[in-house]
Amino acid sequence: MENAPIDGLELLEKHLNVLVQKPETPFDAKLFDDVELQLT
Repeated sequence: MENAPIDGLELLEKHLNVLVQKPETPFDAKLFDDVELQLT
């Protein structure tokens, strides 16, 4: 099975890092949804 790139994964990782550093940052559910749709 070949690995396929996941669009938006890098943005999601950056967002998660910002959330850890600055918990007051608004949560961007769309980033999670975009990645999740590709994994299902």
